[in-house]
Amino acid sequence: MADVKKFKKPKDTFGMKVVIDDRMPFDKALRIFKRKIDNSGLLREVRERQEYEKPSETRKLAKNRAKKRWQKKMQQTIEAGKAKKY
Repeated sequence: MADVKKFKKPKDTFGMKVVIDDRMPFDKALRIFKRKIDNSGLLREVRERQEYEKPSETRKLAKNRAKKRWQKKMQQTIEAGKAKKY
């Protein structure tokens, strides 16, 4: 029997990578890389881990964000004339 060589897959490198060819401009490759980073949520996680936030503080911030969203939605409906101002 003939010697059969098994081809191994190259090891994936840790982290995000963008495979580019000679014709791709650097700016486009950078945009693709940034989009991958944003979609992975890596930067968001790093920012969250920079300092500890108490669970009560997290709930408080979430509640304030929800209030702002509601106020913005109500303001838009009032401006559109769909709701009465109370």
